[in-house]
Amino acid sequence: MSNTTIPIKKKSTLVKTLQWLAVATVSLLLVAYFIFSDMSGPDQSILVGKVNSRPVYYSQESQYARNYEQIVQNMASMGGGVSDMLSGFFEYQAFIMTVNQLLLYDGAKKNIVVSDQYIIDNIKGSFFLNDDGSFREADYNAFVKNTSDADKKAIENDIRENISVQTLTHELFQTIKTSDLSVTSEYLKRNNKRSIEIIYYDALPTVRDYVPTDDELNVYFTENVTNFVQADLSWIVLKSASDSSVLYNSLKKNIDEFAQKAKEKSEDKGSALNGGNVGYLTSKEMPSAIISEAVFAVKKDKTLLEPMYYDGNYYIILVNNVRLPSSISDLSKEMISSEYLSKNHDRLIAKTKVDLKSKMMADYSSTKDRTQLEAEGYKYYTDNNFYYGATAKDEVTSVTIPYSYEKSFADAVFKTGIGSSSSIIDLPEAIAIVKVISEDKKSMEDIALLNPQESISVMRDVYSSKTTRIARYWSDTAFLDARIEYKLSE
Repeated sequence: MSNTTIPIKKKSTLVKTLQWLAVATVSLLLVAYFIFSDMSGPDQSILVGKVNSRPVYYSQESQYARNYEQIVQNMASMGGGVSDMLSGFFEYQAFIMTVNQLLLYDGAKKNIVVSDQYIIDNIKGSFFLNDDGSFREADYNAFVKNTSDADKKAIENDIRENISVQTLTHELFQTIKTSDLSVTSEYLKRNNKRSIEIIYYDALPTVRDYVPTDDELNVYFTENVTNFVQADLSWIVLKSASDSSVLYNSLKKNIDEFAQKAKEKSEDKGSALNGGNVGYLTSKEMPSAIISEAVFAVKKDKTLLEPMYYDGNYYIILVNNVRLPSSISDLSKEMISSEYLSKNHDRLIAKTKVDLKSKMMADYSSTKDRTQLEAEGYKYYTDNNFYYGATAKDEVTSVTIPYSYEKSFADAVFKTGIGSSSSIIDLPEAIAIVKVISEDKKSMEDIALLNPQESISVMRDVYSSKTTRIARYWSDTAFLDARIEYKLSE
């Protein structure tokens, strides 16, 4: 993730007020302030996107940035890192999370009314109570006296917004009831298990290995030339935020020193040999979408950008020039091939599946055994405990079968008779055939034998499933009605 401005930002009046109050705990007010006040402010520099004409900015303290960091931390907890490709994906997911939060607030604002007295009581209870529950009236009166009307209004709005969102969230997602019928249905689904064999063809490797012809690339370049705007960049890469800030301020006064400073100080030794110059890059060839956004916002040549953070380094970037490539030879073949495959991914996947469907059925229907099928590029799996809502896992390798969580897969499994094979199952990036070997099916009589702990477990699963469905439906509906623009992909 990249931060746009390394020098420490001035503290807002609200933060100063809280520090004056010596409030040491993370509070409802701070949460509300940081969630909503950073969405649109004059000190933001990178526009991530818009929702219903309301801008979503990137800054070090923004909700967007915190959403991104949450995603990165979740990935790190699972042992994963952040590659260039994943960084762009995470940036988009952080934007979607932020949009969802904004739309939830918009819904709350229309439907939830929070009284002025409730706001006052909330401020008193959050900041002016001692550990024993007694009220610090003198501190509260001092706060009222010493805080400007504008700051008090900002605090009031922040708390009102946060309470509205919390209330709507509770009404939407935390008041769900479960019936005996839904528990019974969930229990039967979970315990109607089938033993299956799966013949699987993953179309993704075929598409990844596809080499576009020169004619395909030339046509793609001609039709999309404006997507390949290039910037001639020089950069100095440093490890320290303070060092990058000092050097940036020095270079602002004398930009002619850039090449020499790059040779002396840059951690990127390859570009340092060229005075920091890395040549012409398209947006996709830059370290991150945030850096790309800042670069292509430049209006004139020889513009020096403030330090930006990415992957443990601080980049001081000099934008020498911006141009539209005159021919495909101005681009690296590897880059334009990658772009072609990315933009045509869905079409190539669909074509690969169509081309293979008849062959797969013929191969499966012939006398070919498992070894022969695997030699043809198919994968063979078995799962002895597959049920509705599960993801199939191979009994031998413990590999999770991609897209086996899809409803179309489960429907095929449970609509196929014992001892029979399904027709071709069309999955997002694969095709499959399932043979049902046997079934272990529970009945209504078994439900009566459930112990209380098992019943609670089933009820919890029903509740979780319902909550997820309602949240997804609400989000999908809100997104359909919203005007959403994502700028980092441009």
